[in-house]
Amino acid sequence: MPTPHRLNCCGITELSNIVYARSANSAIYDLIKNTSGNFQGAFVVFSEVRYHDNTFKKGDKIKAYIEKNKLGKVICTEPKINPNTGGLLKMYTWTVAPRKIHDWFLKITKEKEARRAARAQKFMAPGTSPTPT
Repeated sequence: MPTPHRLNCCGITELSNIVYARSANSAIYDLIKNTSGNFQGAFVVFSEVRYHDNTFKKGDKIKAYIEKNKLGKVICTEPKINPNTGGLLKMYTWTVAPRKIHDWFLKITKEKEARRAARAQKFMAPGTSPTPT
């Protein structure tokens, strides 16, 4: 799961381990969820190394998802050689739209809860209620 890391500046968060994200949606959701739904940063940075097929998959998908859902703006660098590993690296900086990210998080959370309740309902015995009486 991608994880947030605070840098020395309280307004910048690093979203690390994006390679483990199931989707762009889940990477962003997990970032916000890890702050108890109260994300306060101005910027989120994330990076990605080039895959063997010469593409940057997760970073570009996260960037596209953010822009499609109007959660802020993302700029990215041209790929550069990481002198520590020799791998090609791309860096992304997301300028967060605070109100939009908050509203998006609430919407996604409600959708997840509705799906969870629907799944639970399928496994309920006929005539029973999912809430205690």
